[in-house]
Amino acid sequence: MRFIRVLVTLTTVGVASALFFASPALAVSTFHRGACGDGTTSITQGVDSLTGHGNLAVSASFMGFSAVNGSLKAQMKNGLVMGEVAQATWMKNRGCSGGRYFNAKNRLLTKGEKAATRRPANIEPRKVCVPHAKGCKRITIVVRKAFPTSCWNGDSNRVLMWLWVRSPSKPVKPKHPVKKLVSATATATVTIPVAASAASAASSAAAAACPGNTAAAASAASAASATVVASVSASVTETATGATYKKAYKKAYDKALKEANKRAQELAADAVASAASAASSAAAASCSVTTPPPVTPPPANPQPAPVCFGSAAHLQVGGDVFLYCEVVVPSGATIAGETMQKVSGPSDATVNGLIPSDVRWDLTPCPAGRQCYRAHLWAGSTLGDLVVEFKVSAIFSTGSTTNGSTEVTVPIRPEVVF
Repeated sequence: MRFIRVLVTLTTVGVASALFFASPALAVSTFHRGACGDGTTSITQGVDSLTGHGNLAVSASFMGFSAVNGSLKAQMKNGLVMGEVAQATWMKNRGCSGGRYFNAKNRLLTKGEKAATRRPANIEPRKVCVPHAKGCKRITIVVRKAFPTSCWNGDSNRVLMWLWVRSPSKPVKPKHPVKKLVSATATATVTIPVAASAASAASSAAAAACPGNTAAAASAASAASATVVASVSASVTETATGATYKKAYKKAYDKALKEANKRAQELAADAVASAASAASSAAAASCSVTTPPPVTPPPANPQPAPVCFGSAAHLQVGGDVFLYCEVVVPSGATIAGETMQKVSGPSDATVNGLIPSDVRWDLTPCPAGRQCYRAHLWAGSTLGDLVVEFKVSAIFSTGSTTNGSTEVTVPIRPEVVF
C-alpha cells in the first residue's frame, strides 16, 4: 500500500508540472493604472497587449524600432527576446498614459525576474530559446532597456540579463587572428611669418582710409610691427591595428601636422586682418579728408552646421546603436544631399540606414526650423574607433549652394560578459 501511495503522489506532481510547462505565457498580474500592458511572459501576448492598450508606438520607439522599417508589431515580435535578470538592479521606470510615457517611481528588477529586451544583433533569431529550455546554454549580456513582464513598462539602466541560446554544433574558429593594437602620440608645431603680409595689408587699409596721409602710413607700420609670427602646436594620439610603433607614430604625426597647419593658417589670417583694422582706424582718426562710408557687401550665404547628439559613449563588440543628427535650415534655403559615411575604423564596423526622423535623440519632436535624421552604427568583432561623417548641402533661392559636415567618433570596446 505504501508503494502505491508513492506512485500516486509522483504522478500527481508530474501532471501539475506538465500543466505548468505547457503554458509558459502565464499571466503574472492584471492590467493596472500606469501599466503599459498586461502581465505575461510571452513576447507575442506582450506585444498584442501593448497594441490593445494603445502603447505599441511609444514602446517600439523606446526599443529603437521604427515604422520606416516595416510593421512595428512584426518588428517587436521578431526583435524582442525573453530572459531573466541576472543581478538585482534599480531601473528608471516609465509608465503609460494615453499612448505616451511618463516618468514613474523607480522600480527594482529582482534576480531571476523575467523581462523582455531587444535581441542582440549577433544572435540569430533561430538560436534564441525560452528561459531554461533543454539543450540550450545560458549566456550573460548587458542591456540598457527592458520590459518587465509584470506590466511591460519601459525600464532603463545598465542591467545584466541571462539569455538561453542553442549551442553551436562545432566550435567556430576565427577567420582572422586578433591583431595587436599599437598607440603612439605625436606633437607637431607650425610657425608662419606674417609681418610682411600684415604690413602690406595695413598700408593698403591706411591708404584707403585716408589717401596720401603719411601719419596713416606710419600708424600702419606700427600696427604691423606687433605681429611677427603665427605659431600653433597640435598633439594627436593614434591607435593602429596590426602595426609597428613607427607606423602608428607616423600616422599620428601626419594628423598632428595637418591640424597644426590648419590652426596656424587661421591665426595668420586673423593677425593680418587685425593689423589692417588697426591701421585703418589710426588713419581715419588722423585724416582730415572726408571719405564716403565703405560699402558693406551683402552677407555671404551661411553654411549649414550639422550636429549629432545622443550617441553611445562606446559600442560593444557585435553591438549596434542609433545616432541622431540634425541641422538648422538657413533662411531662404532647403537642405539636400544628406549623406552619412564611414571615415575610418575597423573594416567590419559599418554605418547605414540614414533616414529622416520625426524625433531627436531624446525622443522629443524635431524642432521647427530644423531637419532631423537617424543612422544605424554596427560594430563587428574588431576593436578600435569608428569615425563617421555626416554631410549636408544648403541650396538657396539665388541658386548658390553651401556645404557643411561634422564627424563623430564612437569607440568599439570588448563585450562585458559575467
